[in-house]
Amino acid sequence: MKSNNRTRNARSRNITCLSCGDPATLACGKCEDPLCGKCVLHTPGGIRCRTCAQLKKPVQYQIPKRRLAITIMATLPTALLLGSISIVPTTLIGQIPLLNLVGHGLIAYALGLLISKLMKTMSGNKLGRNLQIIGLISGLLVISGRSLIFLALTGGVILSLFEFIMAGVISLVTWRRFE
Repeated sequence: MKSNNRTRNARSRNITCLSCGDPATLACGKCEDPLCGKCVLHTPGGIRCRTCAQLKKPVQYQIPKRRLAITIMATLPTALLLGSISIVPTTLIGQIPLLNLVGHGLIAYALGLLISKLMKTMSGNKLGRNLQIIGLISGLLVISGRSLIFLALTGGVILSLFEFIMAGVISLVTWRRFE
């Protein structure tokens, strides 16, 4: 009987929406404030008021600007250096025709893992689009480092299919790591 009395009392009171003042027929699923049909916001978590519906990025996607700058300053020169150093193993692998394409791909994969590990450490295990873009740029810098060594040794730049494959593999590895 008490539940019936409460229901009657709730119906007899005029509850108004806190946002606009119209009669409230719904309530926020989080704070339980009364809402009308116009002021309700539908979220993945249910019906919410404007205050409770404000969606924020998860913590792992919030990277402070200082930490992002440190990550950039550590990653990009390292990618250039790794590109310069990668000339040695790829030149050795280039002597074996069947191993040439696979070897370049494996070396690029290893470089992508090294770069993404460095980025993960420097960013404090963060994720997000900013780090993905840094990964793409680092893939291009690896190829730039290789081109600088080619330029110094031969006097010309040789961009072959293997350089583009390496840049693509490195970019793909770093992109997927920071989704």
